[in-house]
Amino acid sequence: MKTFYRYVILLSIPIFVFAQNKGIKITAEPVKIFGAQNQYMVKPKWSPDEKYIAFTAEKHKGIWLLDIVSKKIELLTNELSAGYGFSFSSDGTEIACRVAVSENRRYNYAIKVININNKSERLISDFVSMLPGTPYWVNGDAKIILNGTNKLYLFDSQKEKTFNKGAFYQTAPFLLHDQIAISNINSKNYSVMKPVTGRYLNLTPSPDGKKIAFEIIGGDLYVINTDGTELINLGRGYRPSWSGNSQWISFMITDDDGYNYTDADIYVIRSDGKFKTNLTENFDELSFNPDWSKKSNRIIFNSADGEIFVILIELPF
Repeated sequence: MKTFYRYVILLSIPIFVFAQNKGIKITAEPVKIFGAQNQYMVKPKWSPDEKYIAFTAEKHKGIWLLDIVSKKIELLTNELSAGYGFSFSSDGTEIACRVAVSENRRYNYAIKVININNKSERLISDFVSMLPGTPYWVNGDAKIILNGTNKLYLFDSQKEKTFNKGAFYQTAPFLLHDQIAISNINSKNYSVMKPVTGRYLNLTPSPDGKKIAFEIIGGDLYVINTDGTELINLGRGYRPSWSGNSQWISFMITDDDGYNYTDADIYVIRSDGKFKTNLTENFDELSFNPDWSKKSNRIIFNSADGEIFVILIELPF
């Protein structure tokens, strides 16, 4: 097993190039930032200000928060399903999640918002038996849209609007009956497109709101403009995450034998399909669930053992 450099303060990662591909440099080996005995953590996410990393446990139960500066780890919530597709508000102060309660062996779901600073919580929806998809913030944090599969779910976040950066915060994509729908936040009208045949998965808008990455179940990873133009096939890829400048995408590629994963690596690619690079080719761990920081070129991911790692890269431009 390879020996890795162990640093928790991410800004102190040593800079040395050990791999390079088509102008993309991996400037430090993957650094473990969380890993505790008998704790299995997955699906890490950066806060927009990069002050925190949040992650969940096995079966998406609970959300934990790691403070990058103090190194303090705290449990925000231990509720069922909370870690399934949670998202930070754009100012990094709150997390939206879908929580579940079990009643008579049946589950009901609701959308909850948790304030990171004072730990207050508020439900912004009723508990219902069907609430498909994952929540994300739109319209300057004033609304939360649910990336569902049968209709438009749009909720008031009960949070003061933080900013407005144009069309992205007035429109938002969501999945609708194996189509991509583009909603108007104000009118609640929407248009639909189906650029590829198949079932859509992991619909992920770029930070500037101009592009959408998505998967086809059993197929490839794609990028398309929100107006339906310039469809690009990126090849195999799962669970995309955009860079802060909306030009690059990280994703994972996995293989299995029908029972267990046999291979899993983290890749990056430019949104036009160029400069595809395997970031974890020389890393002796199966690597899953990348998330790209929005202020720098640091990507976090989890290993098959439930440990959280970060890798620093340098892009050609």
